[in-house]
Amino acid sequence: MSFAQSSTGQPTPQALMSIWRSQDSDPPYFINFQNSLKYPRDEKFTEMITYTCLPTFKLQSMTTILIILNSFYFIILIVSGDIKDGGQFLEPNQNSLYSLGMLYPYRIKYEQEIQRLFLSLLLYSNFINYFSCQVAVAIFGSYVEKLLGWKKLWMISIFGGFGGTLLSCCYTSKLHINGVLVPSTFDGVLFGYTLLKWDKWSYSGSGRYQMVGMILGGLIIFFWQAWFWEIIDYIGILGSYVFGTLLAFAFAKQLMKIDYDSDLKCVQISSIILIVVILGSEIFYFFWISQPLRLEI
Repeated sequence: MSFAQSSTGQPTPQALMSIWRSQDSDPPYFINFQNSLKYPRDEKFTEMITYTCLPTFKLQSMTTILIILNSFYFIILIVSGDIKDGGQFLEPNQNSLYSLGMLYPYRIKYEQEIQRLFLSLLLYSNFINYFSCQVAVAIFGSYVEKLLGWKKLWMISIFGGFGGTLLSCCYTSKLHINGVLVPSTFDGVLFGYTLLKWDKWSYSGSGRYQMVGMILGGLIIFFWQAWFWEIIDYIGILGSYVFGTLLAFAFAKQLMKIDYDSDLKCVQISSIILIVVILGSEIFYFFWISQPLRLEI
């Protein structure tokens, strides 16, 4: 197929639109053809960031409400608690984190403080951790909301976060915070979506490798935070990411639309069964087999 090219030899945005439309395929959500119709050299820096990273983000969205909820809880944490002496910028001490829902496997199992499985998803180790996670929610969460709607956005947040925190409880008795798990789940959903659409985005200029780079870049940042701050559990991040990928397969019919077929139906059913089995196994192991240690606070 011939197409118009810019002075750099690359297809123009209008030509790329014609390519994917001619193939009856959805455009990748990491490239906003509708808004970015300029040559790259004509774009301002802020436009480049918006078109590349936030093509689907809207202020009036559930993604924004999720960011506001996280921000509100972080403000409560800072205002009501104490800042750690000699710590990083806006770093609460462990007592403040503990009082507002820090993940503590011993108390969850033996004192029925189940709320810690969910409240720990709203906790951050410091301002850098908080800010980077909200950027990730804005980027990845807006894509998920665009693809699946706001109801499934919340469903994915809860299921992915719960699965990750429970896996963390099965693995260790240490105290952790899990604010990074929700954006990690969104990242996993987009990874699963990219796997589903990989062959459909084989045309030139689809941006599928850019999508993989963005997704893996987010995962690297999440694991870097777990490596840099011990209070963040990398096992929980991995668990949420895997749950996000499986949830993408579970919603394959809505994601693939006209490309949904019998093979994908099998993948969808298998992923749903696998999610139920994994969650059930985590619940059974933690509440009936594991023996988390009591730690000094």
